[in-house]
Amino acid sequence: MAKKKTVHRSAPSIIQNSSTSFGAQTRMYKAADVYVDKDLESFLGIRPDDEIIGLEENILSKGIEKPLDIWSVEGRRVVVDGFTRLRIAKKHDLPFRITLREFADKEEVKFWMIANQTDRRNLTTLHNAFLIGYEYNQLKKDSKSNLIQYIHPGSHNDTSVQITDNQIVSKSVKKNSPESHNDTSNDKGDSADLLAVKYNTGRATIMRYSVVYQALSIIQKNSSDFYYEIIRERVNVTAKDLEAFMKLEKKPVVTDEITFKNALRLTVGQTQGKLKKESSRFSSLISDTISNWKKYEKKGTPKNRELVLAGLQKLQNQVDVEIKRIELEIKKNKSTDDNT
Repeated sequence: MAKKKTVHRSAPSIIQNSSTSFGAQTRMYKAADVYVDKDLESFLGIRPDDEIIGLEENILSKGIEKPLDIWSVEGRRVVVDGFTRLRIAKKHDLPFRITLREFADKEEVKFWMIANQTDRRNLTTLHNAFLIGYEYNQLKKDSKSNLIQYIHPGSHNDTSVQITDNQIVSKSVKKNSPESHNDTSNDKGDSADLLAVKYNTGRATIMRYSVVYQALSIIQKNSSDFYYEIIRERVNVTAKDLEAFMKLEKKPVVTDEITFKNALRLTVGQTQGKLKKESSRFSSLISDTISNWKKYEKKGTPKNRELVLAGLQKLQNQVDVEIKRIELEIKKNKSTDDNT
C-alpha cells in the first residue's frame, strides 16, 4: 500500500487535485509550467532578495519540499501561494510539486491569500491595515457569499484530505467547521462588525484601515516602489498621513516621500484658508446680528434695550476671543510646517 500523504487546506477552498502519485512516482513541475499573475504576486508584497537568503540556502540543500498552491483557471496553472519558492526554482532550475485549489474568482483568491498568509508573515502595521482595508472595501462593494465566509468566526478551522495514489479521501472534520463554511448569512452585523470580531479590534479601526487601503491603492497606481516603501515602513509615512492624504479634494501624483509630504502641506494650507474665511464670515455675521438687534432695541423699553445690548456685547467679546484663538492656532501650525 502506498504511503498516505496529508495535504491541508483552509476552507472554503477546495482541493481538486494534487501532486499525483503513481506508486513511487510523483509528478514534478518547472517554472515554465505555471503562470504568475502580477496582481496576485504583488498583493502580499514581493519579498526582497536579502530577506530570502536563508530560504534559498535551505532549498538548495533540501529541495522545494512544500508544494506550490495553484489555481487552475482558463487553462492556466496560476500561482496563489509560493511566489518566493517559485523565484528560487526559476533561478536554479529546480522542480517542485503543486496543489490545485478551486476558487470562484480572483477576489476569493485574495481573501484566501490573506487568511493563508497573515499568520505566517511578519507584516508591518501598515501592510496589515492595507489587507484588512481591502477585505472591508471588497465586502462593502459586493458581499459575495464566497467572500463573506472568510470572515465569519470559526470559518477557518483547518481541514484536510488524504491522498492515496490517485484517490482523494476526505477525513472527518470538526463539527463546527463545514457548517460555518456554508453559513454565508450576514445576520451578525455588517462587514465592519464582522471584521472587527475577526481581528479582535474595534469597528472604528476597521473604518480607518479602509481609508488607509484607499490611499495606498492610489499611491500604488502611481508608484509601486513608493507603495512598497510605505508598507515596509521604510519611509516616514504614517496611517494618519494617509488619512490626511485622502482628505485632499484633488489627489496629486505622489511618487516619493517628498512629493507626499508636499501634498500634506497642501492639505494644511487648504485648512488654514478655510479657517480664515470662516473666521471672517463668523465675525461679519455677529456684526450684522448686533446691528439688527440695535435697531430692534430702539423700539423697546429702556430696560429691555440695556439687557439686549449687554447680552450682545458679551457675545461679541466671546467671539473675539475665539477668533484670536483660531488665528494663533493658524500661526502656530504655519510655523511648525515652515520648520519641517
